[in-house]
Amino acid sequence: MTPLQQSYFRKAVEHLYAWPEDFDRLNPAMVAIAQLSGSGVGHYVAIDLLSRQVTESCITIAALVKADTEYREYFGTIDPRVAWYLTGEPAQWRCDQDRYGLSFVRQNEFYNDFMMRHGFCRTTATVMRRTEKLAECMVLVRAMDAPDYNATSLQLLGCISSHMVRAAHLRARLHELHAQQAAAAQTMAILPFGALWLDERGLVCWMNAAARCCLALADGVAIRQDKLYAVNHNADRQLQLVLRRSLWATPRTGQALRVPRQQGQGTLLLSVLPMTRPADEALGAVGTGPCALVIIQDTAMRAQPQPQMLGQMFGLTPAEARLAQALLDNTTVEEFASAHEVSRTTVRTHLAHLFAKTGTSRQAELVRMLGLVSSILPAGESMSRWLS
Repeated sequence: MTPLQQSYFRKAVEHLYAWPEDFDRLNPAMVAIAQLSGSGVGHYVAIDLLSRQVTESCITIAALVKADTEYREYFGTIDPRVAWYLTGEPAQWRCDQDRYGLSFVRQNEFYNDFMMRHGFCRTTATVMRRTEKLAECMVLVRAMDAPDYNATSLQLLGCISSHMVRAAHLRARLHELHAQQAAAAQTMAILPFGALWLDERGLVCWMNAAARCCLALADGVAIRQDKLYAVNHNADRQLQLVLRRSLWATPRTGQALRVPRQQGQGTLLLSVLPMTRPADEALGAVGTGPCALVIIQDTAMRAQPQPQMLGQMFGLTPAEARLAQALLDNTTVEEFASAHEVSRTTVRTHLAHLFAKTGTSRQAELVRMLGLVSSILPAGESMSRWLS
């Protein structure tokens, strides 16, 4: 390579490896690759292999953005090069001059109504990444009066190909991880207990809705200067010790503790667990140090499933579902019979049906089974969402 070509190569590599996190860096990468190969335009396209539709694209010259839109909306579907380009191996450059002669070019709609209309003729392209459903390609375009691609220009492109392929796969993997982390965050957001991430400084960097509601009450635990603390002085000393062990001790250890509520009934159960940091910007996590996951369970709060949900889950009749919910509320058989003006014999018949349908044999076991339904529901969650 000449010094100028080496400069183009370095710029291309720098921008390619920044592209997985910043799509805007693809454009300068393609500009450098086009300059390296003596091309006028760089064009990135992602193609849905089932519909042949272009799902994502980028072009290096701002004046050709309209042409890029035309390609996405129509010309990409009639481009005769696409099927041939896509059969190439990743990092293999294919030149349309080797496939389509000038007689074909002069007669083809794509070349006449699109390429030549914008002053271009010959192209070379490579597959950067291909799956069963999607292919990502980079196409380099030369002006009509430019010479064909030769062995030297293709050899220069071969030097950059492996970096292009690697960058495309890194971008795809990063998207997968972001999707997985978004799903994990969404799952944590609806859990029936509070969840908080603490960074290496002990600062709260993310919390789900249940934790936010609990901490807003400042009844037992709260947030001060982005740090978790217990309102009770003795409980706070124990909490801070547990946090230090989870974040900074060697080895890091987790621990559970009880924190008394100051106003409401019951206590808060806290579990502090040393964890690997979630690498998701949406969670607000920064840095690479240790972190901890704090789980908050409020013993005074419990979601109550409606009779309709119990009926759906266990195949209960309306009367059996009402009895099941009453048992969850610690109502006795006698109290239920009196409140609903039915005989105790009828209630015990319903109870026997509950045992059979839930696979239990004792009332305590039945209540534990029914309690599993409430354990999957976030506190205060509307049943209409689950039943719709």
